[in-house]
Amino acid sequence: MFLKNIDAETRQQIDNLLALYYKNGGGLPVDVELLITSLCEAIDVQVEVCERLFCLRKNRGFLMPIENGFVIEINHLDTSAEKRFTIGHEIGHIFYSFDYDLYEIPQQKPGRQSTSCFPNKMVEQICDEIAYFILCPLDLLTDFLEHFNKILYQPDLFTEKQQTLFLFRMNFIAKKFGIPLLQLYRYIISQFGKEKLVCLIKG
Repeated sequence: MFLKNIDAETRQQIDNLLALYYKNGGGLPVDVELLITSLCEAIDVQVEVCERLFCLRKNRGFLMPIENGFVIEINHLDTSAEKRFTIGHEIGHIFYSFDYDLYEIPQQKPGRQSTSCFPNKMVEQICDEIAYFILCPLDLLTDFLEHFNKILYQPDLFTEKQQTLFLFRMNFIAKKFGIPLLQLYRYIISQFGKEKLVCLIKG
């Protein structure tokens, strides 16, 4: 089951955020600016997003606790979809990794931080799941997958390398939800297994 590794309180916070986002007029693809505005309302802290050039291309983003809130830093070199996913991932950390109710400067919850210089792999995976949940709602993704045969194949919309039916459909959904293709691929496998991908390839 999706988000099975998070506690009930974190799940409720995520559900509250999404309810507020849609109440504020949000739709798909998720408007990350409105999402951040809704987040500040939902948890009553300040959250700002800024871009900077990371030294390493693999560095997607960084969450920095500040007085009464957070700064989400995203990589200037990333695509729009990658930046959106990074913001969703860091929102996951805000809910799952940090306690901001008792402290002026938020602090990480015990057991949800790495004891070494490397990130806590399990926490990173959970925050990826939260990003999927926020940016690509599972019920809507399921509906898209079930109706793939009705999506017309229009090879002129993509480059020659992308003109397979499978990649066309994957790109279609990735663009619809505004998330990176690789993350969408992993998401589908994690939720439905490789059998679903085989169905997509066969059409």
